[in-house]
Amino acid sequence: MVCCRKKYASPYALSIGKSSYDRNAILDLQWLMKKDCINQDAYLLGQPGRRRRDLVMLYLELSEQEYEYLAITRDTTEADIKQRREICSGNARYVDQAAVRAALNGRFLILDGVEQAERNVLPIVNNLLENREMQLEDGRLLVSSRRYSALLEKHSEDELQKLGICKVDDRFRVVALGLPVSRYRGHSLDPPLRSRFQARLVALPRFQDLFNHFNMTYSSIPIERLSRFLAFVYAILSEESSQLQFPDFPFDHVDHLTQLWHDCPSLTAENLLQFSYPLASSSDAPRPLLDLCKAFDLQCGKQNLSAFEPIKEISISGPADDRTASVQLSVHNNSCNLTVRAGNLNYESVEFGTNEYVSTIHFEQALTAMTMAHRLHDFCLLGQRGCGKSTLIERFARLFNYEVVSLMLYEDMNSRDLLQQRRMKPNGDTVWENSPLVNAALNGYLCVLDGIHTLHYSALNMLQRLIHDRELTLCDGSRLMSQERFELLQAKTGLSAKELNDKNIFPIHRSFRIVATAEPTQEADSFRSFLTSEVLALFLFVRVDSLNAEEEKQLLLKKMISLASSLSSRQLLRILKRLEHFPSDSIPNLVHKTCLSRYTAFRMLRIAAQCCLFKTDSCLSLPRNLFLVTWSMRVSARSQLTQTSLKATGKASYPGSKSPTTKDIFYVSACVKDNVLQIGNARIQLEPSSDHALIPDIVFYDSPQHVRIMEDMLKDYILGEHLLLMGNQGVGKNKIADRFLQLLGKPRQYIQLHRDTTVQSLTVQTTVQDGVLHFEDSPLVFAACFASRLHWVKLFQVKAAKYGHVLVVDEADKAPTNVICILRTLLENGSMFLPDGRRIVPYSAADEPLKDEIIGMHPKFRMIFLANRPGFPFLGNNFFAVLGDLLACHAIDNPDFESEMEMLRQYGSNVPESVLVKLTAAFNELRTLADRGSLEYPYSTRELVNIVRHLQIYPGDSLSSAVRNVFDFDRFSPQALQLIKRVLVKHGILDAPKPKTDCTVITGPIYLQKHGKAVAEDYWLTETDTTRDLFIEKFDFDLSKLSSPKHGQVDPTGSPHVGGSTYAGGTGDPQSFAPQQMASIVILGGYNTAGLGGVGGPYRLDSGHPVYQLPDHVKEQVPEEIRRKAREVAQRAFKERLREIRMSEFDAETYDSLMKQVGKHVDYLKQVMQGLQARGKERRWVRHQTSGDFDEGKVVEGITGEHNVYRRRLEQRIDDVGYLQRKPKRLRVLVDVSASMYRFNGYDMRLKRSMESCLMLMEALSPFVDRIQYDIIGHSGEQDHINLVTLDHQPQNPKERLDILKYMVAHSQFCYSGDSTLSAMTKSISELSSCDADERLLIVFSDANLSRYGIAPSEFCRAMNPSNDNVSVYAIFMGSIGDEAVRLRKELPIGRSFVCRETTELPEIVRQILTSNID
Repeated sequence: MVCCRKKYASPYALSIGKSSYDRNAILDLQWLMKKDCINQDAYLLGQPGRRRRDLVMLYLELSEQEYEYLAITRDTTEADIKQRREICSGNARYVDQAAVRAALNGRFLILDGVEQAERNVLPIVNNLLENREMQLEDGRLLVSSRRYSALLEKHSEDELQKLGICKVDDRFRVVALGLPVSRYRGHSLDPPLRSRFQARLVALPRFQDLFNHFNMTYSSIPIERLSRFLAFVYAILSEESSQLQFPDFPFDHVDHLTQLWHDCPSLTAENLLQFSYPLASSSDAPRPLLDLCKAFDLQCGKQNLSAFEPIKEISISGPADDRTASVQLSVHNNSCNLTVRAGNLNYESVEFGTNEYVSTIHFEQALTAMTMAHRLHDFCLLGQRGCGKSTLIERFARLFNYEVVSLMLYEDMNSRDLLQQRRMKPNGDTVWENSPLVNAALNGYLCVLDGIHTLHYSALNMLQRLIHDRELTLCDGSRLMSQERFELLQAKTGLSAKELNDKNIFPIHRSFRIVATAEPTQEADSFRSFLTSEVLALFLFVRVDSLNAEEEKQLLLKKMISLASSLSSRQLLRILKRLEHFPSDSIPNLVHKTCLSRYTAFRMLRIAAQCCLFKTDSCLSLPRNLFLVTWSMRVSARSQLTQTSLKATGKASYPGSKSPTTKDIFYVSACVKDNVLQIGNARIQLEPSSDHALIPDIVFYDSPQHVRIMEDMLKDYILGEHLLLMGNQGVGKNKIADRFLQLLGKPRQYIQLHRDTTVQSLTVQTTVQDGVLHFEDSPLVFAACFASRLHWVKLFQVKAAKYGHVLVVDEADKAPTNVICILRTLLENGSMFLPDGRRIVPYSAADEPLKDEIIGMHPKFRMIFLANRPGFPFLGNNFFAVLGDLLACHAIDNPDFESEMEMLRQYGSNVPESVLVKLTAAFNELRTLADRGSLEYPYSTRELVNIVRHLQIYPGDSLSSAVRNVFDFDRFSPQALQLIKRVLVKHGILDAPKPKTDCTVITGPIYLQKHGKAVAEDYWLTETDTTRDLFIEKFDFDLSKLSSPKHGQVDPTGSPHVGGSTYAGGTGDPQSFAPQQMASIVILGGYNTAGLGGVGGPYRLDSGHPVYQLPDHVKEQVPEEIRRKAREVAQRAFKERLREIRMSEFDAETYDSLMKQVGKHVDYLKQVMQGLQARGKERRWVRHQTSGDFDEGKVVEGITGEHNVYRRRLEQRIDDVGYLQRKPKRLRVLVDVSASMYRFNGYDMRLKRSMESCLMLMEALSPFVDRIQYDIIGHSGEQDHINLVTLDHQPQNPKERLDILKYMVAHSQFCYSGDSTLSAMTKSISELSSCDADERLLIVFSDANLSRYGIAPSEFCRAMNPSNDNVSVYAIFMGSIGDEAVRLRKELPIGRSFVCRETTELPEIVRQILTSNID
């Protein structure tokens, strides 16, 4: 495959020195080339480490393309992505950042760590990804090359330059690197952002390939030991081990470790784990991890450094800028020689501190381990405070002639401060100063990152490239690279080192080394909370244990033996004089008083001094916890999202009208004739415009549904309304708005909102020229007040403009609601106050001139807002609740089947029709699952179009490989992936195993009761009546049917059996048979024989009947033997857990069968709650800082020389002024366990749904008990208050949750008939109203069987509207005889009653209730 590219223009922006790669990367490289050739942006997922980044860099090197790199952290702001304001010589100017530089120069933009960005930051690149357009802060507008070429036909380049229109180079691409947040820490991708990328899972090399490579490269390593070590690595990384929740093994270190193993063959696999996976060698290693080690004959657990003997000799040689040290050491009594880097100091002439180093065997062993780690990589010392980490680092630096610089880390440290800090000169100019880390990199120092455990995990993303690649891009645009790559770049470009330095390219010294230190964040789990998969991928580790009693005594004796030398003769005479007059004084106290020992850093020295001077025995019992400190968790403010009544994906519908049919829609068209635009029944006279450069000109394929939407928009436009287009991502909101303006011939001003949008940036933009402050109008003010940028005059001199512009506000839901609400008066009555003192007023046709501070709004001015719908999984704010009532709203849904097919035919004219039908049908079904809450992500037309584009250009690619571009995002979400696979197989997109076939030879004719057309079993029909497997559910919880578990009889015929407690190998107890092959799902059915399902069966038994499963591409990476051992360990861990909670395996199977029904819904609700909780913990902007992001509101102060002109995002603390302490939310679930629930369960499964609902809530809310305090109360004909879950006793494990469900069944089975719903509601409302909580919520589960007991709907309605309105009451009807529930719902308050006919509907109902109340 060949992808033609233009020759690079800036060689120093190329990727250099990445030529080594393995054959497993070839497919990934080919995929990247395909995405590059068809101008699609890529998103690479995978495990933590450098593999994804190396893949991109390798492709850039092979294709000789330039790049810009941006590491994303939680501190990343708009200024880091687009433009940053700097003050230079009294002028405030904007400096282009990575995204703008890449777009203008045709480079690749690499966004590393996308999942680390805070909510609503990255949407600022959405339009750059979709349309290659971006509005810049300095007034320029980036447009696509196609649009720019079209403008050149009407304007010269000088005119376009004056207009501020710049061309985005054709070579510009974006590659994002991210971790799947379903497994790793981070923020979920906003659907609009995700849909603009093509996904690729970068898998690890196959086990056998890696083993063969290492076996040939490092022949000194015994094959058997190498095999066991690699097998353990792959076992940790296997899917079977993921349920044990171990951190991933750092795969990038495997190559380093095998190099060290080759140099020191006496090392063992256990020694390598000490460096790379310290969790396995700690005293608190989890039992399942130890079992896994044992399965591969690895002796893990508590490991010390006894194998590493003290260093024998160090010999340093070489020039000052390239020194190396030859080290002789011994491991397991076998000597080996290592060559490591050394610093450029000579410690014979440098004083090493003020205290002598005290050698102990423990320290010497640690130094040996540090030296071996130094041979390979940067490393981290793990140890309790005061265990000697700093002493070891100082000794290590002296041994290898290093100069030490330290960077003290802290919790609120801005990630940019790790590299550079922003400072202000006395004259007000802003400059960037290198941090100690960067200075150390340039000069070859040893940099100590002290306290890396205190740093926020996202800040470590800043260091990844420096640690892995020895390459770095600084905030001021400078680029650092390794000395080797620097020399390669010199050879490639022919530039000298000074010339490259003048271009801000600098080499990183070969001797540079990072040593981090970390302490346990929680004493209970040692380092387990710190050693995540991301951290393990960065460093090698050396654990420094605290000294034992004998070593402490040796250390203190050597330190304090010469204490008398620190006392002068005068001080000794003073002590004797004091004793002469006061003989009762304590001699130790006098010594401490003389030495001022109470102010010394280590209180232990005072005890040691007493031991040495007065020969006491207290040395042998020194307290071991004197150096320990306490850690406290900071409680942060929490706030929640407000959910409105806007339907999730509702189509536009109006009272008194019916939705148009597909047949009707096809006859709607848009055309311009005689300067009149007609769309359907709407007509408007077009007006000429001189601003052709601002009129959108896009490629748009008309679809019937989109044309119908534009007709409705035109009707509202004619009436003078401002418009709101709201819908899911990828449904075409931008395309529809641009096409609408293109048809109208209206100039468009464009503004894209985001998290950092402020009132000032939305209205005016401040600039400083020659020390004078100027205000420039934003696109909002510009569009509202005059027509043409070609006729530039000051706004306050404008009497009237000929034409008004249309302002398109994109990503309107991403700006803070307190900022966007300033538009309310502009939309409502056409007036607005601007920060510079001017005022916009409605346009007046009066002849008298307007005042200078008054701006007349043009009567033709319109605004079109584009926003995503509120609520999960979208991460925006509730824009509709703020401004929705002032706008003409249009809900944009995905096109219907015919409209989507029509559109796809135009994008993929050569793609077979059958393939388009398969894709469209599959995506329609996936969207339905998303609407029900079964899937988290709402798949859109944008993803479908991208798949078709791929197939159009690469027809040789299989359909299954093309859809990976979309569904690789979901590879780490097992529940979602299972549903997606089922849909794709059903529609023939993925191949599945063929049904098992058999043949029987018959000797004569047979009678057929029915004859039909034969269809192959593996051929899927595409009509709506496609045959499907039948699923029969049986619900039974009659524990009396259980007897002793048994294996059961074996049927010699091998026939499948369903229930009956007789034969082994049963599959449940369906109530009826169907002629088709059936899959039986037993929820709580079956009894005491072994089989695939049941309550009392002792174990699962598969009798060989057909069970289909799709092949898993990921599992091919790991041999079956390794996966089997991982499964065995996971099973042992499961049984151990059952013993801990005293739960039988039979109950565990029962609980597991229940969780299979609701598991995906539990995950969905957890995601909802996590999203709401994340919003409550968001940081806020804090002004008046001396470093951070420039505060646009303090430009004048910056010019005058003030230094606190920055702002930073910080967490609001409880002791901050104005902090609002939030209380937990109070939730009560009122469950109907009356006799009718059990009686009619066979009719509509109402009791089953109630139980599944309770299980779903208990599982989903368990991680958020500090956020939501909930209880579950039952009611029946006998009682109106049955405690199922109380605030004091929350179910902690599956056994306790299952016991609650069992009690619900037993009570409903044996209680008397009757109904106490109203009394239970009244009692619960009374109790909730007296609770001290922010919000109080009551959810009532009922079976709607109220009329039987004489309860009128009006009574139920009164109960739902208590006199004290501080309790929100919702009713969910789980069952109904006939349409009783529907009729009852119509009588109740709108939006507060629901009918749940299927459990799959419940997650969306609960989501609506929770998000609308938890604010």
